[in-house]
This record gives sequence, C-alpha cells and structure tokens, in this order.
Amino acid sequence: MDDIEWEEDDGEIGSPGSSGSFEVPIPKSASKIHDGHLFVWANDSSDKHSDAKDMEIEIGGISASVNVLSDTYMAGDFVRVSISASIFSSPLKNGDVHLDLLKDDDEIAGYTVENLKTDIHGKLTYIFKLESGIGEDIYTVFINVTKSGTDEYDTAQDSFEVVDKRDLSLVLKFDNKYYTDEDWDDYDPRYYSGDTMTVTYIVYRGGDIVQNLNCVYTITYSLSGKDYILEVGTTTAGQFTYNIPADFDGSLTVEVEVKDTDGASASREQDVDVDRLGMILNPDKNQYLAGDTITIEYYTVGTPVTNAGYYYEIADEQGGIIVREELPASLGKFQFTVPSEDPHDSYNIRGYVTDSNGVIIAESHKKVTRLSGFMITFTLDKSTYMPGDTATLKYKIYSLDGSDFPESFTLTYYFTGGQPKTIQTSDTEGSLKLKVPEDAPDGTGVFNIYSSDLGSSGTTQVAEIRESPNPLAETIADMPLLSLILLVLVILALIFGIIGFRRGKKALEEAKLPPWKKEGPLPEAETFQEPESTPPPPSGTPSPSGKKVVKQPPPPK
Repeated sequence: MDDIEWEEDDGEIGSPGSSGSFEVPIPKSASKIHDGHLFVWANDSSDKHSDAKDMEIEIGGISASVNVLSDTYMAGDFVRVSISASIFSSPLKNGDVHLDLLKDDDEIAGYTVENLKTDIHGKLTYIFKLESGIGEDIYTVFINVTKSGTDEYDTAQDSFEVVDKRDLSLVLKFDNKYYTDEDWDDYDPRYYSGDTMTVTYIVYRGGDIVQNLNCVYTITYSLSGKDYILEVGTTTAGQFTYNIPADFDGSLTVEVEVKDTDGASASREQDVDVDRLGMILNPDKNQYLAGDTITIEYYTVGTPVTNAGYYYEIADEQGGIIVREELPASLGKFQFTVPSEDPHDSYNIRGYVTDSNGVIIAESHKKVTRLSGFMITFTLDKSTYMPGDTATLKYKIYSLDGSDFPESFTLTYYFTGGQPKTIQTSDTEGSLKLKVPEDAPDGTGVFNIYSSDLGSSGTTQVAEIRESPNPLAETIADMPLLSLILLVLVILALIFGIIGFRRGKKALEEAKLPPWKKEGPLPEAETFQEPESTPPPPSGTPSPSGKKVVKQPPPPK
C-alpha cells in the first residue's frame, strides 16, 4: 500500500473450512484519505464451485491538514493559519497541535508553539507575526496533530513566500441581475441584448485593498476565429459599465488590467454570455410546505419577438408534467398550489417563449424544494456575559412538515471553544444552562445547539463577552437595562406631557370665557375694623362744636 491507494497483497487462509476468521495487517503507510478494499475468494475442493466478496475498509487514524491564508507575505506581516483534524471521518476534538516554521527543512527559532488545541469541530486558527528582519525566501508551516492521551498522530504542511513587495491581485464582480449568488459558481455572468453590464474590480496587495489604481478595460468578442474589439476604456473609480448592443447575441470577453505607480500590475478576464431573448422566473418562495401556494412572477428581457407565445409548466422531480399552460402576455404572474397530501420533494418550474412557428427560442428554469425535518430556535437570557457566567438558553423545536417527533432525542449545546454538553430529552421546548468558559476572550461569543437525532438541525446565537461588562448592557426580563431605562424615561415624559397638555387646554378654554364666567377664587370679604374705643366724655363736656355733650340713655330693648 502506498500513500494514494492499496497495493495488491495476496494471501491464503491457512486452514480450510466452511467458516472461520483471519487477520489482514494494515500497513502504517496506508493513506487516511482513501479507502481500502478487501477481496475474498473461495472454492470447493473440486474447483467446480467458487464465490467472491469485495468489501470496502475505511482506514482509521488521524488526518490533519493546514492552510496558510496567503501565498505571499512581507516581513512584519501577520500570518494566518487554518488547521483541521479528523479521526474516522469525524472531527478530532481537543487534538494536541504542535507547530513549527521551517526554512529548508530546518526549524526557525522563536516560531515553535505547542499546547494548541482543536475545537469541537476539529478546527483551529492560529496567527503569528513574522519578524521584521526575516529574509525573502520560501517558508513552510509544519504541524503535528496528536490525539490526546495516545500516540496516534498525523502531520501536514503548507508553504508561503516572504517578498520585498507583494504583487497585485485582481477580483472582478458583475452585477447579479438574473442569477442568485449560488448560481455564479455554475455559470458565467449572463446578460441579454440591450442590457447595461456593470463590472466592479477590486485590487489587493496581500490582504489589503488598493484604491485609485489606473484600470484599462477591453470588451471583445470572437467571430470565425477572429477577435473584434467593441470598447476600450480607462477608469480609477473601481467600476465601469458597458451597454450591450440591442442586436448582440453570443459571448463577450471582459479583460481588465490595473497598474500602480511602481509598475506592478495585475490582470483578469471573464467570459460573459449574452442571449437575444430570455424569460425570467421569480418564485415568491423557494421552499414550501404541503398545501402552500407558490406565486411566480415572470417577464421577458432582451430583444422582443413579434407573434411570440409564452408558456409555463410544472414538473415533479422525476420530470412528469403536472401543469402546462399558455400565458397571456410577456410579463405577469401565475400560481401553483402544492398538494396537501403527499406532495413531491421538489418541483421544477419552467417558462419558455416560442416564435410564430412554435419553436422554443428562450426558456428558464427554477427549482423549488419541500421543507422537511425539524428546526431548533433559542434565545439567551442576556446580551452580555462575563467569563465564568452561566447563560440560560431557552429553546424551542418545530416540526417543519408535521412529522412526529421521536420519543426522545439528544440535544448538544456548547459555547464555541468550550466543552459540549449533551442531554437526552423528549421536551420540544425548555431551558438549558451553559457556563461561559473562564478563559473566554473579550469579543463576540457564539452559543450553539444542535441535534443529530433531528436531522442534524441546529442553530446559533451570539452575545458579547466582556471581562468588565457595561452594566447598561445587562438585561432584565429579557430586556436590556439601557432599553428599560429609556422606556421608563419615555413613560415619565408622556405622563408629564399629558398633565401639561391638560393644564394648557384648561387655561386656553378659560381665556375664551367672558370675565364673569371665568373660574377663579372668590375675593375675600372686606372687613371693617372697629375704631379704637375711647371713654365717652363726661356729661356736660363741651363738644368741638361748642355744645355740651349730653349722655343719652341706651335704647330700650
């Protein structure tokens, strides 16, 4: 056996018989990424009857890989390394990782690191800084991953170059008009006659974006083995547009070249498909449940055709036609209702255009799939935690297609970078307690819940991890404290506002009344003070007028 596949190794079972057992040694050099095959042949003593069996053997042991983010770095740069390890096709959790930086197969002092650990997914990302005096050369990151507590291990390596100045690299992005993001992996950018194509170019030096570089772009097409130039332009804006001729049908090539002031350059080219006519389908949902109604918006693009016919059809996953109808115009909507009983797992929606002779001249496809299985959701009791805090995860599990839940199932929940916890339960909603690791760094922490018993469904939530958190970030009754304070202030402001409004309204109404109807406190009754009593003058005393005062008797009662 070599590092790629099994070598043939013939052997004979020592003792004859109709049953028994035997051993097959697996060489230490057996590849961990390729399966082996065991072929057993037997015959009877007369050589008239025989039979054979072939079984596949998975090669166990640890499989490790390492990837350096960039091919080139400069002295003083940070190098980012991604490490992955598995055992028997499952993630190697808490694998011990030893890392060295090599030059010409020799270790470079100061870069060796030990006691690194893979996480629950068998992953590890490590960053180290290159010394400012490191020379220009090829360097290798070498790792050794060992299963903790055993002598099982695997090694891997990846190289990069230290350069005086990194080269430029170029990325082209085309405006996505007719495909989803996932479609770009399978198709060239697509446009139709008369479209305006927008191209964005991004220039990198290492991991940094370089702005305002001079760009020259060329639009060409080929015909009968000869290239024709449609447009040449220059820009420094990071984007340019091209108006595709209304009568063009075929393939364009977009060539882009950028240069900096030091003469460094980068170039890219991309083929672009252009059709004369197309029909675009936009379903309002890409996944459905039994009984759902799917509404499909459609329209045509490109050069119009006279006397054209427009049609759509719905087919199941086997290609069987369920609906085929003619459409009244070149744009509009049509609907399809998924059966309530035993719906198919997927449906293919097809729209097409025919010419006056019934020949299909444009068509489009969209696939919609059935929602099935289970979905887990959960919320956290706080938005910010300190290392060592205990978080409460309130979870709820939904059956997407009405399937019955298992009698019991496992839930695995963990903080990324921490130890996972597992429970066996039959509760589709509840609360789980999880401790944030004591060594959790400041930043964004990720909480996870998943269940392999429920179709590997899982979900995540994030929270801020702060060693000294802002008290205003705390939550009370699922509401952040700061939001609660603001809510109280708003309520108080409304109360005072209502009181002030009522007083103002009352004062305004009173101002409109005549004076005698205005409300107000009655004036206090006027009081007259009795003059100070003085003794009467004796009888016979002259009055100021000169007359004698005669004392009168009191009036009769």
